[in-house]
Amino acid sequence: MNKLISIILSCMLFLQNVSAEDTIPLGEVPWTDAGYVYGGQLPAIDLSLEGEPITICGTQYRKGISGHSGMSIVYNLSGKATAFESLVGINDTTPSKKADERGNAFVSILVDRKEVLRRELQWGKPAIKIWVDLKNAHQVELRGDYGKDGFLKQRVTFANPLFHVPDKITFLETETNWQQRVESERKRSPAYPDAPQWRNFQISKTTHGPWQNCYSLSNGDCMVLLAPECGGRVLQFGTPDTGNIFMNRKQPDPDTKMKRNLSGDYGGLFSRPQPCNFFMPADPILQLGCYDIEFPEEGVVLMRSGHSHYFGLQYEYRIEMAEHGAEIRATISHINISDYPLQAGVWSLVRLKPEILQAILMPEVSAAALRDDSISPLDLVSKIQHINGYRSIPAEKNYYSHKYGERWAVSWQSFPVVPRILYQLSSGHLFVNEFEDHADDHAQMPEYSPAHIYLNSTFLEAEAHGPTKVLQPNERISFHEIFKIIPSVGSDL
Repeated sequence: MNKLISIILSCMLFLQNVSAEDTIPLGEVPWTDAGYVYGGQLPAIDLSLEGEPITICGTQYRKGISGHSGMSIVYNLSGKATAFESLVGINDTTPSKKADERGNAFVSILVDRKEVLRRELQWGKPAIKIWVDLKNAHQVELRGDYGKDGFLKQRVTFANPLFHVPDKITFLETETNWQQRVESERKRSPAYPDAPQWRNFQISKTTHGPWQNCYSLSNGDCMVLLAPECGGRVLQFGTPDTGNIFMNRKQPDPDTKMKRNLSGDYGGLFSRPQPCNFFMPADPILQLGCYDIEFPEEGVVLMRSGHSHYFGLQYEYRIEMAEHGAEIRATISHINISDYPLQAGVWSLVRLKPEILQAILMPEVSAAALRDDSISPLDLVSKIQHINGYRSIPAEKNYYSHKYGERWAVSWQSFPVVPRILYQLSSGHLFVNEFEDHADDHAQMPEYSPAHIYLNSTFLEAEAHGPTKVLQPNERISFHEIFKIIPSVGSDL
């Protein structure tokens, strides 16, 4: 009998050990990446941002992570975790002394780039418990989102946060490796070759602001400036008559540009990932990092980013200049570099100088439009004029500042019958943005319309959106555009 009991106890102990899991406090785990939008600090570990004990509704917590909304912390897991649990709330130590400025906030959890949990948090209320299943997950992102009242100074806090893992040592080794891979990508510094010798194009290596390795390309009718050290961007495009029409705001500091909280969309031609399930600015490895550059054939430049282990993507820009005329063709590709299927799509953006604009012309709405136009402010609808198959709105800065005040902004999304947006320039020319659009793809565009403009006192953003699709590892999705400058009088469009 005693032998039987001994065998049973040994089996129970064996089963207990097999099913046992480790837990590890979040503060002991090196994050893959972290950033913030405003606030001036990365999330703090085991203290508030002010260096005081973590306190939610009067209750102190010895362990936790606290940050300013919007706050983002990313952990690449490689399937080495099974769950995440935490208490979440708004830390009592907010900078504002006014209760109506403390407001609310949201905590959001994304697993493999998909939101799986979202809870509203109230300042002065007890912390709430959350639990997220991470079995077979490749990535988890913890966020403190802005509340209903906008950009307030809420301190979103994860108190007593724990990862559940099969093996603590293996998990910590995995997380350390991911952090090192991200740091390696941030520090990458490709060698930049001399410009090739071409027969029909002039191309030269040059400097621009803080960037020592730019390339100027011209066919005599137009010029572009390529900046592989600044996110593979096309920083300039113009003709002798128009000058450069692309807008470049204050150039980022090369020494700090790779911090995710500081990276911005400084201008020129660039792209963002779709779906838009991230805080802006996006990953600096893609937006501002150093790109490789190649010259595969005359008039063609290819720029390729490093690997973003936050988005699981690599970007590629193929820029081709026409032999004659002011025209360039861009193919923007996003490539899945992760080891699991990933939803992805291309969001293309060009920033123009607002002071050179007179009007924006959008083609009439397609009969097959997936949804109605989205226009803001709404009273702008009454200002639309219909001219030869186009809808036109004014674009002069003074018009909007006088009507809507200093902090105005105009947004317009549409499914146009022709995939094109025209911009009337004060020089008497038209800037034409033509983009790829297929009606069969519209069902794969849940967030945006193909044509999209955003205009404020600082810049105009000419945006185009392609569909999203699930990419298998090493698969790419590409988006094709044409940019050209033509005389507006008698133009054949």
